[in-house]
Amino acid sequence: MLLQGKKLIITAGVTGCGKAIAEGAAREGASVVTVSRALPTDERAVKVIETCRSLGAGSFKHIQLDVSDRDAVFQVFDEAVAFLGGLDCLVSSAAFESGCYSDAVNAAKLRQVFDVNVNGTIFANQAAFKHMRTKGGSIINLGSFAGINGVEGETAYSVSKGAVHTFSRLVAKEWGKYNIRVNVMLPVVATDFARQAYLNCDDEYRATLDALLNSTIFLGDKWGFDRHGDVNEAANAAIFLASDMSKYITGQIIGVDGGMFMGR
Repeated sequence: MLLQGKKLIITAGVTGCGKAIAEGAAREGASVVTVSRALPTDERAVKVIETCRSLGAGSFKHIQLDVSDRDAVFQVFDEAVAFLGGLDCLVSSAAFESGCYSDAVNAAKLRQVFDVNVNGTIFANQAAFKHMRTKGGSIINLGSFAGINGVEGETAYSVSKGAVHTFSRLVAKEWGKYNIRVNVMLPVVATDFARQAYLNCDDEYRATLDALLNSTIFLGDKWGFDRHGDVNEAANAAIFLASDMSKYITGQIIGVDGGMFMGR
């Protein structure tokens, strides 16, 4: 098992990629604490923990957390580490998306997105560092190709993910001396988060996304695999980055996209 005895905290761990990573880590022998805004009694949280227990022999727990609240992040991470008996890996997957064009984005929308995507990532990394600095560990921050090239109509989200990429490479440099690896994973997979963001956007923005997703630049003979990715494929990449098999990999931005963004 790739993660036998490893201890993980996963933000946004009851939906999408976070959920798949939690369940995959359990299957590979890890103990996992998931955190999200969902209460421990929420049906989604209960189901994830039950599934993890059915897949692995580790310890599993869900704790409610708003990652934009720095004090709460440190408090919950202390609780999670006490439950786990240590911390080997953080997967920071909490994100918020709100479609808006560059000429219309305002302070409220920027704050809404940055509070989760940027502040939440930084706070979670800081709290993990507190517990990793003596023994090392692996941090996996979920980024986006929107943060590399930008996606039309996703101004706040694109800029926020660019900040996540830069922060991750910065702390990979700063924390390398503590044997802490920090990498960014860019999953392009079908999730409830992506579907909901698509449904919530206005007609103009939805038309932009439709054009993006159906463009021959991405699909057909110019794309390595003519299909959308699955969350479990993203989870496999995260499990590798959490494992000792990747102990010489840090500061990298790794796409899990089936070749969608080759050369872009």
